[in-house]
Amino acid sequence: MVEVKLKVPLTKEENEVYRRYFKALDPDRTNVVTADVAKPFLEQTGLSGRQLGQIWSLVDLDGKGFLIFKEFCALIRCISHLSATPSVPITSSLYDFPVTKIVQFNLPDNNSNNRQRHRRSDNIKSVPLPLISNSDVSRFSQLFDRTTAGQQLLPGDKARAIFIKANLPTDVLGDIWFLCDREQDGFLNKYEFIMAMHLIGLRLSQNPLMDPVPKKISRKLWVSTGLPTSNSTLQSSRSSTPITTITTTSSSSPSSLNSSSAAPNSPSRSSSHRSVTSTSRRSSRHYSPTLSNNSSQRTESPVITRTISGSSISSRNSNNNAFLSPFTPLVSLSENSWEIQSNQYKSFQNTFASLDRNKAKELGPHILVPFFMKSGLTRDTLANVWDLVDMNKTGTLNKKEFIIAMFLIQRVRVTRTNLPYKLPHELLESVEKLAKKYAESATLCMGKETTSGLGITLSNIQTNSSIEKKLKEAEQEQTKTMKEIEIKKQNISKLKEQIEEANKQLEEISITESQCKSQLHKLEEIEDSLVSKLNGINDSIQQSTARIAKMEQTIATTKKNSEQLKRQLAVAEGNYHAMEAKLTILDEEVKDCDEQNEKVKKDIYTMKSTTTILQPKIKAKEEEVKAKVELLNQSKKDFEIEEITVENLRKELENLNNIFKEYEEKVVNN
Repeated sequence: MVEVKLKVPLTKEENEVYRRYFKALDPDRTNVVTADVAKPFLEQTGLSGRQLGQIWSLVDLDGKGFLIFKEFCALIRCISHLSATPSVPITSSLYDFPVTKIVQFNLPDNNSNNRQRHRRSDNIKSVPLPLISNSDVSRFSQLFDRTTAGQQLLPGDKARAIFIKANLPTDVLGDIWFLCDREQDGFLNKYEFIMAMHLIGLRLSQNPLMDPVPKKISRKLWVSTGLPTSNSTLQSSRSSTPITTITTTSSSSPSSLNSSSAAPNSPSRSSSHRSVTSTSRRSSRHYSPTLSNNSSQRTESPVITRTISGSSISSRNSNNNAFLSPFTPLVSLSENSWEIQSNQYKSFQNTFASLDRNKAKELGPHILVPFFMKSGLTRDTLANVWDLVDMNKTGTLNKKEFIIAMFLIQRVRVTRTNLPYKLPHELLESVEKLAKKYAESATLCMGKETTSGLGITLSNIQTNSSIEKKLKEAEQEQTKTMKEIEIKKQNISKLKEQIEEANKQLEEISITESQCKSQLHKLEEIEDSLVSKLNGINDSIQQSTARIAKMEQTIATTKKNSEQLKRQLAVAEGNYHAMEAKLTILDEEVKDCDEQNEKVKKDIYTMKSTTTILQPKIKAKEEEVKAKVELLNQSKKDFEIEEITVENLRKELENLNNIFKEYEEKVVNN
């Protein structure tokens, strides 16, 4: 697996900021950030969609459509450098070194979405999903074997090429991948792939238990994929791949037997790769905001997608008599012959031309799937037909592939034989021969039209020499003979190749038969072991039932005690709140008293200070008053003396006046 390598590790600031961004975009703690979640977040930078797509492709090296923390850090580094210097080229050197200024984002608020999603998932988590049928297990196993080419693990990009054909939202595919990829290492083993295909099918059929995708898969559902029932296998890492269960059907073929053979143990995968290389966990050309699918990649049959989609193609009952054309053969078909007849080829060619209205020289699944379903064959059979004829794995069929598909459909409908392990050489040769024949006929027709256009000119040419005519005829005969000899040689060479191929197929069938016998013996031993284990499990179930009943009684008693304690707690809480309110009031009163005490203390201190200052002043005033009083007393005494003196003088004056009057009277009288 290709990894992003930072030449200079993250600084402390980068680690803190990037981790905060990462957690905001990963509310479910899946340790990945998908492209659809990151797109509105990254658009805040103001960079163009093309630039964001280039940066995403730069860090999503595996093309899985989501980023782990290290890749996310490289992404933010690149964006920060590009925001600071828009002219810098977009290369891996952008994330090699720390940034001077980290670009700032407005983090999304996922709390309400998380609560709603969790409430919805809690409502259905206890409801079991439908188990996987044996036919689905066999079908998905064959698809896994064809895709992995015998490998034990399917990487995320190849799984994505299959999953995206379901046209489900990317977040749904990411949830399904995260649920099935038990080790979160970006790979699926066969059982995980079967589970993922089953969940996708349930979602496409609008099963209410898959909206939203559950958070957990039951043990019983895992067992239905063929996974062994031991606890260690279900809960531990995928250190080995157990034997696949063989499902016997009426349409078993060498391919199905081969895909059901015992699988060797797969290598243990390092636990250090804890990232989910899916979400489908898938090529980033789908999940990246601006990139599209790479058409050159190997893709699975579109028919398979419709096989798991109940909504894409409705199931139809097989009724061969209801379809006369073009699925009814014009000639009798033999079980031993794989050669296409000329009139068959012409009929298929005309059918292709009528379907190819746009003259694209190839037909897509949107045209062929509804058309093939009219044949009355099962979707599994049509899926196998598509895989056989889609030799270039382009997801479309050209004229040659369409003709082969029509031949196989007619053969299966009429002869009721199984499809071959691979296309026989006889079939391919007959198609090539007829294609060349009709191509030459078309060329001759064009030549005749051209010759007829020049007929007037040629008719005027007169050949005078009969010898020249004979020479030309001889040369033409010789050329024709040489061509026939060359064709015979080619036919002989092809027959030899067919014989060698038949011998190889015979050897493969013999090996497959011996493998099946060996596997059958192993399965019988496993069956005996499972029966003994089942008996032990039944005993354990009985013991567990008794323990459960006892535990239920204990739980009931505990619940009653809990209710009593809750009531006591409610009373205690009421008392506590009342005392707390009273304490608050007392605290306020104490606070007021303290404030008043402080004020009185300040007043007392002020009065004492004033008293200390006034005491010497009072003494001075007292002495001054005393002196004033003494002075006043002396003044009073002096006043009294003066008053007496004045009174005496007044009296004396009055006496003098009286004497003067008397004297004056005397003078007058005299």
